[in-house]
Amino acid sequence: MTNALDEIRFSELPDDGNHWVVIEHGAVRWNNDAQDEPLVDIAFRELGSDKVAIRQIAKSYTAYLLRGSVWKNGLLVGERDDLVDMTLDFDLHQLKDIHYITAHSKDIELKRALNRSSGAIHDDPLYAISPKQYPIPSQLKRTKYFPVRTNQGVELIVNCLTVFDALYGHGQFMRKTLFNYYSDKALKLLEFKDYDINEFENPPRAEQYQIGVKTKVLDADVPLVFGLKEFESLQKSVNYLSSQLTRKAEGGDRYLSIRPWFEGNHQWHVTGLWLEPGKRFLALRINKFKYPQLPSFYLVRENRNAQAQEPESGSGTVNLPLYNTDKKPKTSGKGKSNSRSRSTKLFSGSAEMWGEPDIEKPRPKKTENDKGSGKTEPKELNTVSPSDMNSAKSNAGKVDVDRDKQQDNPNKQLSEEESREALYAINLISKALAMIQREQSVNAQVHTLNDSLGWTQHDLLDLSFHHFQGVNNWCLNKRLADRHDEPHKCPKRKYVVLRLRAKGMVFYFVALERFKNNRFRTGILSFSSDQELLEKLPLIEKALIDKKGVWRNINAPFLFSTVSHGAESVTVAKQICRKLGLSLKLGEGDIS
Repeated sequence: MTNALDEIRFSELPDDGNHWVVIEHGAVRWNNDAQDEPLVDIAFRELGSDKVAIRQIAKSYTAYLLRGSVWKNGLLVGERDDLVDMTLDFDLHQLKDIHYITAHSKDIELKRALNRSSGAIHDDPLYAISPKQYPIPSQLKRTKYFPVRTNQGVELIVNCLTVFDALYGHGQFMRKTLFNYYSDKALKLLEFKDYDINEFENPPRAEQYQIGVKTKVLDADVPLVFGLKEFESLQKSVNYLSSQLTRKAEGGDRYLSIRPWFEGNHQWHVTGLWLEPGKRFLALRINKFKYPQLPSFYLVRENRNAQAQEPESGSGTVNLPLYNTDKKPKTSGKGKSNSRSRSTKLFSGSAEMWGEPDIEKPRPKKTENDKGSGKTEPKELNTVSPSDMNSAKSNAGKVDVDRDKQQDNPNKQLSEEESREALYAINLISKALAMIQREQSVNAQVHTLNDSLGWTQHDLLDLSFHHFQGVNNWCLNKRLADRHDEPHKCPKRKYVVLRLRAKGMVFYFVALERFKNNRFRTGILSFSSDQELLEKLPLIEKALIDKKGVWRNINAPFLFSTVSHGAESVTVAKQICRKLGLSLKLGEGDIS
């Protein structure tokens, strides 16, 4: 099983040995091969020429064929090198009054849309999206865009399908359901009601919103199920989308108008291009967004609380059926899966969110038939009864083990193996960045923040550790806390700060020490300067302590992205390059 999008071949894409960049997503069409999977026109332009190719791809795959990404023979090889990242926020009120523009709208139409006014369109030679700055093929000239003026004074333009892919679900199941069904039908497919709250030992608290979801709904998509129940704006947005899809259209082409589904303040981290520096920005994708104020959820799953999403695994991978017909697995953009298909994980283009929903899950009550969890219960170890020697719960052969657990040496230190495990994530990120630094094509430089809050050349064998200053359990090494008479004197949790400079960009990595079963990601931060990082460092520490190391629960504009930790440093290095837009050729031989 593979985890990298650059190892998946899309068979519908140009296969001529040339580099093709994704320009735009356009019309939505009926798919005769799969009725619940509409097709989307995607425009490609050959690099270095004006040659254009239009391909029809299943809607579920548009989240992977990102605008600005570069492909060769159906394989992802990189992205444009002139893309800009920025964080913007804006306020929306009266969603029904939103006006849209098209790919070839005149500048006056954009002004009218932003001012929410009507009137005649004058003969204006200027275009809202300048063909010189970003040429969009005439075949997609009717593509719809959502325009808004941000609180920073920027005229932001974004494709309506981009809005959908970012704000209408993290998982394919959620996006597919909201795209294909009216709100009442969608809610029936997503909500789970067949449970008895009396079966659980931890009933919902008064301030929690009780909600049940089907097995395929990710934890991150629970706010959308809640929205279908409680937000009229989401209900209307989904119904409006479905009405456009069911409406007859000339030639079967439907250019959809899609808006953000809630009113109030919106905060987006976007990637795109300046059409007019400092004034007008074309967002090619939305990387991160903020939901409206949400309650704390008491979540019951259809399969009685099984995890549909591993803790801290994020929404970056989705299982898709792919035909195993080549050395590089292919996807057929139009067809269905069959019995010959296998499950392959792709990195999704799904946007992350600032601040995950607060979710508590019920614990089933224990019954007389429960056999327990297999955990050895503390018991008197001075004697062993011969009558239970052959039983499953026999304590035979376990006396010394249990005695060691109960009578640990209070001054016992962590073993070398335990120490390596605790620093596993830190070492993995350190090695991955060292690999990127060795690639001469990007002239990358990596430095470590030392004890004196200065920067030193990155050295795998000489990392500078910082310690969390809190005194709660999360900040302390719990393995040693149980072995000291005064837990507060135990070692504090460590972290490292690494700085990566490459292609004119600067990013900061904060990697955390793990205890026991911790599965923290590493945070990728973005600041205007080193000084700003140092000023914010105490706030970063406090936020990590408050959220117990879970980056995705931290609502902060400086959090650019996160890195999950695989088994090998080369895999992590590839992931970092993909998130930062660095085109590097990292081979298996680079593992150190």
